[in-house]
Amino acid sequence: MDIRKKFGFSLAAFAALALLSWLTLSNDPFVVYDSVFGAVVHIHLRTSVLAVLGLLAFMTTVAFWRATMEERREAKSQE
Repeated sequence: MDIRKKFGFSLAAFAALALLSWLTLSNDPFVVYDSVFGAVVHIHLRTSVLAVLGLLAFMTTVAFWRATMEERREAKSQE
């Protein structure tokens, strides 16, 4: 399979996962309390999942850019 098709499929999968997480997860915060520093942190589950999916999509995009640059470099060196 071509790398561009793989990239398109992976971004579509990330978009589908993001949509499913948006629709199924509640955005109610849960509280994390640090007893050492006395800090209270409210973490929203939906936002956290979307942030992780966004990070993975970004890493996939960077890997795609790197692969396309390497292909261009190899094509130029063969000419």
